[in-house]
Amino acid sequence: MREPRSGEREITVRTGNGLCAGILRVYESHAYEISTLPRRGVSLAGSPECANEIIRMDGTSAYGTQFHPEMSADGRRIIDAFAQLGSGAAPPDP
Repeated sequence: MREPRSGEREITVRTGNGLCAGILRVYESHAYEISTLPRRGVSLAGSPECANEIIRMDGTSAYGTQFHPEMSADGRRIIDAFAQLGSGAAPPDP
């Protein structure tokens, strides 16, 4: 990245995904970013400073975040929705 990031930031969810929607406040603490997605990678959310804040591997239930979801209320909602997906239950509305 151009410079390290630390603290709460807003990210924008671009693609419907069953985990989250809209604009989220998340906690970030990093100096590197996912600048190039793998072949099956799909970017679900981004910010002006980081294009790939949330990614999913197409055709799988593998997700990744650039931020620390455990450190913010919106991030914890993503964790809860992901746990619902893993249990076979319908995830809560994003």
